[in-house]
Amino acid sequence: MYSNKIIKFFLIINLVVFIVGYIIGFDKSFWIDEIVSINYGSNIPFLSLNEIFTQDMHSPFFYFLLFLGQKILESISDVDIFNLYYLRLINVLGFIPIYYSYLLIKKRSYRINLDIGIFFLLLISSNYFFYYVLDLRMYFLLLSFSLLINVINLTNTVEKENKIIFLLSSIFLSLLHVFGLTMSMSILVFRLIKNTLLKDKKKRNLDIIFIIALLPIFVIFYFPSIFNDENLKMFSYVKNNLWYYRVFIEWTISTLVLIFSSLIVLSFHYKEEILIKNNIKKFFKSSFFYETITLAVPAIILMIVVLTISFLFIPIVHYKNLIVIYPNLILYASILFKFLIDTKKYKIFFTCFLIFVTYININFYFKSMIKTHENIEWVVKKTFNKNCNNIPVYFNDNGKNKLLPLLNDIIAMYSKYNRPILSLSTFKTNKFKEIIKANKYCKIHIFSFHTYDLEENLNKLNYNNLKLDIEYAPNVVNEGTSKSGAIVFIENN
Repeated sequence: MYSNKIIKFFLIINLVVFIVGYIIGFDKSFWIDEIVSINYGSNIPFLSLNEIFTQDMHSPFFYFLLFLGQKILESISDVDIFNLYYLRLINVLGFIPIYYSYLLIKKRSYRINLDIGIFFLLLISSNYFFYYVLDLRMYFLLLSFSLLINVINLTNTVEKENKIIFLLSSIFLSLLHVFGLTMSMSILVFRLIKNTLLKDKKKRNLDIIFIIALLPIFVIFYFPSIFNDENLKMFSYVKNNLWYYRVFIEWTISTLVLIFSSLIVLSFHYKEEILIKNNIKKFFKSSFFYETITLAVPAIILMIVVLTISFLFIPIVHYKNLIVIYPNLILYASILFKFLIDTKKYKIFFTCFLIFVTYININFYFKSMIKTHENIEWVVKKTFNKNCNNIPVYFNDNGKNKLLPLLNDIIAMYSKYNRPILSLSTFKTNKFKEIIKANKYCKIHIFSFHTYDLEENLNKLNYNNLKLDIEYAPNVVNEGTSKSGAIVFIENN
């Protein structure tokens, strides 16, 4: 009774935080990847078949969804220009598999011994939920359908009553992202091994059929992009960086804390029973051991595959992509918590943990929901103003991005003023001096959305007798590390 009441209390608080953040952050400015996504979706009808499958490293399926979303908005809008922010409602589709996952867990509660309140609290207690529910990319849908197929796997209904739902969800996941395909395949490989060992030929054969059904998706939707030279150059920025794993830990900290602290508390509580031989045998035959293996093995298979590819061929590990294993952690933490409740020695720890989760959600994830990592709107409004509309402005271009064709659309989205745009790589000091004489009142000459290479690019130029003043965008999440969005004032001494 104590646990149910307090969980509901904290769940309501955190749901209110989420809803408020969703409303406030709904019309925050788009960041680069979102604008690129909108552009890809808009241009799909005008592309050749080859261009559709090679315009981006990702599958074009999500861009088809964006295209359909734009057409729906056009049909119901009373004005010529509709509000693009409403495209973010596409992520609402992700609540369908989440709700179905809840129904499955509730229906199979006699088999899955987990706490549903903690399950939902942990689900929303991550940037994977708070941030990506408003991000106009495929990741929130990736999270939602990854959760569903893991729940189906956990309930052991992949080859039974939920086989059609599992197959359709796996196809949808595979079309969204290559990691969605990898997660689906990892679950099927696990089940293939399991059913082979159990000598269940009917289920084993169905697993093989499912695997074969998913393979054409990889060939059709990912092969053309993988072997496209331009995409490989674009993908070269991804490295095997340790900070990817650090971000993954930061974004899943509440769930990881519950998992490791629960294991410690349970180990201490059952310390006398752990080493008894009969108890060890019972453990390996228990439902808890089956649930542990069912959730852990697919995630391990996925990590082995992506790490092998990353270290031997091309880096593909990224904290965004690891969103597909977050559901495994949520489900396992919810199962562990149920055991913790049964020990009846958890109240102080339990209350402290819920306070900790709420603190993290309000002070970190809520901020990322209402702010943007790259404040494009701020950069455009500060750069493209009426005082400078007659002189050119330089865009920080490292030669590897596809933003130059989109600049006019981005500027039109956030400013009614325009200026001639030149690449920063074409900047010449003598030309600048001529320009500054023509309009001495304007000092803004360089702007950047991604600033990780801005300082480096500036240093490469010959700035004789020039004074630079770089101003970074305010209200940026991870301000100390990302410094996303900047304008450069140049004074001629």
